[in-house]
Amino acid sequence: METHLLGNVLADTTRHWKDSLIMSDDASTETVRATQIEHHEFEVDGVRVHHFPSQETTTTATLLFAAGVRDETLPTLGTLHALEHLVMGSVRRTPIEINGSVDLSVTDFTATGSPHHVAAFLEGVCRALTDPPLDRIGTESKVLDAEGGEGEGGSPLALARYGWRDLGVAGGPGPGPRGIRPDAVQRAAERWFVAANAVLIVDGPWLEGLRLPLRPGPVPEHERITPRQWEQPHAITVEGPACAANIILPAPSTHGLELLAVVLIKNRVAEVLRHGRGLVYDVSITIAPTTEHRWDTFIETDPPPGRVGDSVRALVEALGGLLLNGPSEDELGYARAQVIEAHLSRDAIIGDVTAVALSQLQDAGIAAFDAGAVSAVTLSEVADYLRAAAYDLLLLVDEEAESDLRELGIPVISGDPETAPPLPAGEVFRPPMFALALSKDARASRVALTSTGLAHQYADTVVVISWDDVAGVMRDEDGDLVVFGLNGGAITVGPYAYRKGQRLADAVLANVPDHLVYDAPPEEGGVRESTGS
Repeated sequence: METHLLGNVLADTTRHWKDSLIMSDDASTETVRATQIEHHEFEVDGVRVHHFPSQETTTTATLLFAAGVRDETLPTLGTLHALEHLVMGSVRRTPIEINGSVDLSVTDFTATGSPHHVAAFLEGVCRALTDPPLDRIGTESKVLDAEGGEGEGGSPLALARYGWRDLGVAGGPGPGPRGIRPDAVQRAAERWFVAANAVLIVDGPWLEGLRLPLRPGPVPEHERITPRQWEQPHAITVEGPACAANIILPAPSTHGLELLAVVLIKNRVAEVLRHGRGLVYDVSITIAPTTEHRWDTFIETDPPPGRVGDSVRALVEALGGLLLNGPSEDELGYARAQVIEAHLSRDAIIGDVTAVALSQLQDAGIAAFDAGAVSAVTLSEVADYLRAAAYDLLLLVDEEAESDLRELGIPVISGDPETAPPLPAGEVFRPPMFALALSKDARASRVALTSTGLAHQYADTVVVISWDDVAGVMRDEDGDLVVFGLNGGAITVGPYAYRKGQRLADAVLANVPDHLVYDAPPEEGGVRESTGS
């Protein structure tokens, strides 16, 4: 799905607004006037359509559905991508340019070409979504495997905020392309790809005779998890170069606050880390809507290994100064001009309508862009808005920068839902003798099987997963099971991991529904097929 606002500032949710905005000749007063392009809104077969006529000879049409990776679960991860491949494979024999994609919140199908070919493509997509060609899933899974990327890109920051749900599931340990189940694909098609959950954007000549034969049905509900927040900054460490941060922007009290905040954050971090100190090359920001119209905001930089410590210090300085003290008048004026300039083109106008239409399906709280309101935002409003997001700043840094974090007074957490020992009362299992003899880590590990679930103690921390809070159970080739908790924890059990571990594995399988159990993806070059029902 194409995004427009300041390049990669908004990499997930398209943030565009309805009016095209042109700066007046009197730029010093920062007044703006709004212009409009021709726009018609109506329905075709229950699908909300937005048509933007033009004199072009070709038409670009995008059929979007309010469903993405964050709407999947660990056992079904990759299902929407597989469905998109099956659909695109069924309509591939067309002379026009076509594409399909699945991102965190949206699945879309796009075509550009002669209107009659575009109409035929869209009808074919709808028919394939209504009756997916599941007989091709074996072949298409190999294509997905060759494409790669499934299970990559997960963020420890998102996991810490959401557990193995919502934004936390993206990039998680799913079954891999060859473990995707046909019945899961069918259920996803029936749940998400209904007419009421779709928006069609048509740019160019109208598509005469267009039919969109999707299933009827209400707009499906999305499960959105309230992100975990803290009362002070914390950090998560990983092995390898990393210097990133996550904040939760509150729901804006006036129009445009979140837009200005994102641009201000990107500008300040880039000014300090790149232009001021030469520590990084790139600064990128990804945002996604979360509960109560808040915005999950992920800031990423790319320091080389030798500069991570300095980059962490500079990132904390840049973000801390902006969030706690607000921007300068000059910074706000520049950000305001950038936001307005980003809405000048025809593409931006069309993107604006798209974002608002999808927001209505997802309750993301996006309203049509109002340049006057953005221009009227005061310095104190922006400062108060940013300050509300300052205190639970969450960092992701190279573990070698822990000393820098200590000097900054920022505690390190694991991101897992940990408690202090002792283990809950239950049957206790320890690693096998050879592991105890060879590994200090193994000697600090034990698992308790209780009537309500599992608990794992490692050194001075305990992770508890109840049977009711299991997000998925991944079975590896050795017969061990990895039990993932909805709150973000993971516990490995089984005959290879623990003495008498088969009893642990049997208890998990007896207490967890079958649909939550799946096989781990095969090692590279493997041919393992799913054994799930």
